Amino acid sequence: MFALMNGVAWFEISADRPAAAELFYSTLFGWQFCAAKGARESYRVVTVPGQSIGGGLFAPDGDIPTYAIFGVVVEDVGATCRKAAAAGGEVLMEPKLDPPTGVTFAYLSDPSGNLFGISGPPAVSVDVPLLIAVTTGSESAEAGSAR
Repeated sequence: MFALMNGVAWFEISADRPAAAELFYSTLFGWQFCAAKGARESYRVVTVPGQSIGGGLFAPDGDIPTYAIFGVVVEDVGATCRKAAAAGGEVLMEPKLDPPTGVTFAYLSDPSGNLFGISGPPAVSVDVPLLIAVTTGSESAEAGSAR
């Protein structure tokens, strides 16, 4: 049986500006790009130093719009969001904590407008304020904090 059954085994990024996309992702994640053997000239294989992460980047032929479909696990979601913005990307959804899992995630876009997600593992010790907003008419109250 395939080891990654029902898991991410490949991703693709089509970019109308492939050189800018390569620079963005290499700056953000340290990815490297090389020509794919036997593929069309613009298709580039994405690797992390020492291992393959099963992906490719290419310029579309005009038949399809640009797209990206993937999620990346990072050490620090907030820092990665700031780094993405500085590298020419956009933070589409600020880091958000998923309370049941403790995982923090965010949605970003690259310079070509491709949407992708990032997530980070739960912190060993998390101090998360619990804000409960109660609104009645024009009144609003915040209550509580949790550890």
